[in-house]
Amino acid sequence: MQLVDILGAGAAACGVVMALAPLLQARRVRARRSGADVSQPFLAIIAAGATMWVAYGIAAANPYLIIPNTVAVATNLLTLALARRFARTGHAGVARRAASAARAE
Repeated sequence: MQLVDILGAGAAACGVVMALAPLLQARRVRARRSGADVSQPFLAIIAAGATMWVAYGIAAANPYLIIPNTVAVATNLLTLALARRFARTGHAGVARRAASAARAE
């Protein structure tokens, strides 16, 4: 194995770990049922950049670029979708639903 392959594999492994980081935010959005504190433009920009790196990786036939950036696209888009889904509800939406449920009883 050449040095370039060792470095590529190491960088790709670190890239996959880094690409999984948005799932921490997604978990928080789901738990709080609020996406109010999530920067949706940030997630969209990161997903767009990762998409470009995937395209470049495909053109260069470089799995060290393709794999971690594909994971990054998926995790950023998933987190963005969750943030958008829960952006309107937030804590106020939870409080409204709880008040409605209490009145219904």
